[in-house]
Amino acid sequence: MAETCPTSAASVSIIDNCPMNSSEWNQRATQKNCSMYPQTCNKPLQYHCLLNTYGNESIEVCAPDTLLNNDFCPSFNINQQRILEQFNCTSLIADCPERPYNSTSILNYKGCMKQLYGSMMPSTDSTLTTVENHPPNCPAMSGTSLWPTFLIISVLIILIMLAALFILHRWKKRKRGKYN
Repeated sequence: MAETCPTSAASVSIIDNCPMNSSEWNQRATQKNCSMYPQTCNKPLQYHCLLNTYGNESIEVCAPDTLLNNDFCPSFNINQQRILEQFNCTSLIADCPERPYNSTSILNYKGCMKQLYGSMMPSTDSTLTTVENHPPNCPAMSGTSLWPTFLIISVLIILIMLAALFILHRWKKRKRGKYN
């Protein structure tokens, strides 16, 4: 997991869409000028264009390069001040990463840079605005969405273990009954 980097959170800008080719990417990286931010993180700050935590806005951010697992699109979480593996993209986009990759190579996975919720195709002009402190609350995309799944799996495991113990107890009882 990426370490927190307060400088990254201060560099966030909401944009209409991410650059979709190397030329645009390099131009925007030059404009963003990540070298102007204090290098207070463990790794150097690099230009990124990612979705926000809710998958409904594109953002530019200067953040350390982060190793990400396959099958996940990254996002930048302002509250946690880091890049996260946010969206399991296997059923959402065609070019979902099939092996681990660095966050700076996101341009190879263009689907991860398009808005997943709300408008699927962002507009083509790239107006910049500064992000306010915190994104709006969105329970559907919060980290608690895995809680019901975890609870169900835990209950099922406990029930299976209890059933196995019950069967083992009955089997031992029958076995003792044969030898008495």
